[in-house]
Amino acid sequence: MMGLSSRVLCGIAVLLLVGGCKQVDLVAPTGSTLTLSAQPIGVDYGGSSTLTVSGVRPGGAPLPDGTVIHFTVNDNLGTITPNPGETRNGFLTATFRAGSRSGAATVQAVSGGVNSGGTGTDTTGSTSTTITIGDARATQVLVSASPQNLPLGGGTSQIRAIVTDADGNQLRGIGVIFTTDFGTLKSGGKVIRTNENGAAFDTLTLTGTNAATVTATTLNGKTGTATVSVPGTESCSFTFSPTDPVAGQTVTFTDTSSDQSNISSYRWDFGDGSTGNGRTTTHAYQFDGTYTIVHTIINNLGQSFVCDTQTITVSSGTGTGPQCEFSFSPTNPVRNEPITFDASASTDPTGNINRYIWDFGDGTGTVTRTTPTTLHSYPIPGTFSVNLTVAYSNGNSNSCAAQEVQVP
Repeated sequence: MMGLSSRVLCGIAVLLLVGGCKQVDLVAPTGSTLTLSAQPIGVDYGGSSTLTVSGVRPGGAPLPDGTVIHFTVNDNLGTITPNPGETRNGFLTATFRAGSRSGAATVQAVSGGVNSGGTGTDTTGSTSTTITIGDARATQVLVSASPQNLPLGGGTSQIRAIVTDADGNQLRGIGVIFTTDFGTLKSGGKVIRTNENGAAFDTLTLTGTNAATVTATTLNGKTGTATVSVPGTESCSFTFSPTDPVAGQTVTFTDTSSDQSNISSYRWDFGDGSTGNGRTTTHAYQFDGTYTIVHTIINNLGQSFVCDTQTITVSSGTGTGPQCEFSFSPTNPVRNEPITFDASASTDPTGNINRYIWDFGDGTGTVTRTTPTTLHSYPIPGTFSVNLTVAYSNGNSNSCAAQEVQVP
């Protein structure tokens, strides 16, 4: 009667015995070997895995059809259907259904009274396998940032964490928590689940000059990191010209930051109570002294960032006023001939000569020009003493040595 199920054996016994039959399960003979496998070995919450049990008797023949196999699962991490089940052709297939808790489910298949902790031939009567459930599947976290290098003043970067199992498979539904040592994260520390591609996303907002290290941690403690950097003050700068101005002289200030892509506006504090705006601006200091210039940029997020500070020394300009010099042509003019008077040789350390005041010495009065050249003629003969005064924007002026023009 080898190979008959316990129910068939009981039926035969009913025919042979008076008083009924007590059903006895058909179990694997002592010394048999059971092999249990699961596919897949990792499942999401509520997911399923197919269990396959194969059995071989001591002589190598398959277990009889109807051999009863019992399953156990630790910590109530899942259920198995059917349980128990019966072999057919030496095999039994069952379904493991995970619960709602994360963990490693140890599934054991047992036939008869033999336990996995036994000795001798008893050790072959039981076998087990492990199925990881939910977040326990995670073994590696790969974190990346895009962009990894933010522009001057800061900005935002998308952080991506890809979670995989031991075989490199990307896992869906894994809980990830993002944290950072600088800046702020859009998630605010909430759990973000990976999508069907095994990826979880967050957004970092970072300003200032400190690099940020973002850490992604799965609920079972696996971590990965990525670094996002912001250029320091060495990338933010400005120049001014002239570098040694005098009081009243116009100074031009220009932002020379290496990356302009994230700058929306510019602010200047000239150190004398005056301010300015724009990437390039001008300012004239009315008094001599040393001033501290603070240059601030505003990025595309509306956040202010002190770009650079420099000092400027302004002199009084005493003794350094405009140097006056002029020439005329022709040098031997005749009556009514136009004479070109040219003061282009006049110089001024401020570069701001804005008036040329001519007295041609013929009683016609003075003539003021804003350019260094002018024309004049003499209708009568004589010797005429020509005087020129040059003046600049802060009111300082200087006069040239007089020159004589002789008209025959």
